[in-house]
Amino acid sequence: MNKQLRATVVVSAVLALASCANSLEGSPRPDAFVPSIDNPDPSEAIDGVVTVDYPAAQHVRPNERVAYTYSPPFGGRHDSVWANCTGVVYPQAIRTENAVHSLEHGAVWITYNPDLVSSEDQARLAQRVEGMSYTLMSPYPTLDSPISLQSWGRQLKLDNA
Repeated sequence: MNKQLRATVVVSAVLALASCANSLEGSPRPDAFVPSIDNPDPSEAIDGVVTVDYPAAQHVRPNERVAYTYSPPFGGRHDSVWANCTGVVYPQAIRTENAVHSLEHGAVWITYNPDLVSSEDQARLAQRVEGMSYTLMSPYPTLDSPISLQSWGRQLKLDNA
């Protein structure tokens, strides 16, 4: 992945993380999360962010499933078709291979375990996604934490909205 695309992905992820970390009444602090020459990856300062370098453009056939190392996945082989990431809040789980392709192009995917997240918190997360370009949200029933935020090569699991 080239440096400009990587910076775009990092900025998207960090801003989403900052937005989700603040209450709805608060406002994100984007200056702290803007990449610079001195700080090209601000996500490194966020406790709990898992970082993996993945090669780009590794497509699988539409009927092929990928055995991902991480759940939810945040990089690696994926379908050649993106999941809709125009601020869509999916009511059902989506195909991970399509979501990962969206991540490759700069999207942030918010997932949640519906058994561990209240409907109020689901609505709070949805407010952060609805209508926002390059974001998507879906339930992920097997998630081992209440909430997980993914961008290409980055993941942060959270206990609450």
